Amino acid sequence: MIHDVEQCLRREIPELWDEPDIAQMTGERVAEHVIATLFGIEHDIESRRIDPPAADAERARRLAQRGKPVTAMLRAFRLAQGRILDRLLEKLPRLSSDAEPINAATRKLIALATEYMDRISETGVLAF
Repeated sequence: MIHDVEQCLRREIPELWDEPDIAQMTGERVAEHVIATLFGIEHDIESRRIDPPAADAERARRLAQRGKPVTAMLRAFRLAQGRILDRLLEKLPRLSSDAEPINAATRKLIALATEYMDRISETGVLAF
């Protein structure tokens, strides 16, 4: 999943990859966000208790210092969220043929992802 998200971001937001240090930070944060999200889902942790990567603020500041638009960072968050949700939601019907638990799991995944995304976006913009 990390590779899939990173490839999507490389294709869609090249300005996050055109400088080696920013590219490295972006790749590291992608991995950390995916791992944090999946850990939260696996252990049924509320989104407000899922810690975003500690170095996220530094990456946001570095993007600002290099003249990258804040919209690139926010778009990366949204694209990553969409890729992760797509991958997870496509697997749900394989787990059960009963629509009720699939619907409940879908709502829970979307709520967790949205709450996490809101928080990391706000934190990123403040650091930017």
